[in-house]
Amino acid sequence: KKASSRGAGRNTESFDPASTLGRPDLRIQLGSNRIETYNKPLKHDDVVIVPELFGEEENWDIYYKLVEEVRELQNKSSKGSEWIPWHEGAHLIAKDVSGSDTYKMIIDRLCKYFNIDPSRSKVGTRFNWYRDSSDWKPFHHDSAALNPARAKNQNITIGASFGATRELSFLRAKDYADAGAGP
Repeated sequence: KKASSRGAGRNTESFDPASTLGRPDLRIQLGSNRIETYNKPLKHDDVVIVPELFGEEENWDIYYKLVEEVRELQNKSSKGSEWIPWHEGAHLIAKDVSGSDTYKMIIDRLCKYFNIDPSRSKVGTRFNWYRDSSDWKPFHHDSAALNPARAKNQNITIGASFGATRELSFLRAKDYADAGAGP
């Protein structure tokens, strides 16, 4: 039996596929490590992944240097550099490791890449350390997602990962709150 060329087929002459698209809850974009500054507009629901922004994936030099410098700060009793167990010991954080040259280099590179002027914007940072594969972090969300006053000043989260490969997953803030995990 021969297929009919008439009827319910797709209109290939004037059909515009974009007319059926809606903006997703989360949009993943791939950034290039070969450019100095990300050159596409960002919106609140964008995730930009930039492989090897700080070098080859197999090169752990930055990871080891960062941990070494933080330990040096701790040995000098630098305020805010001490390890604090976070999320009931799921991983460690240090609230202020700005005395680390490697940490400053990372922050400077991220600010330049995402076109953030730290002299005009308050840039808050935190160092999360996952010592091994048993350390983990529950779903993260900034308080700005739920606090309109904070959202005026805090409008982006940037993460950089060094060392072992980790899984990254996302959950909408509404779903997080509906599950009883958020405010």
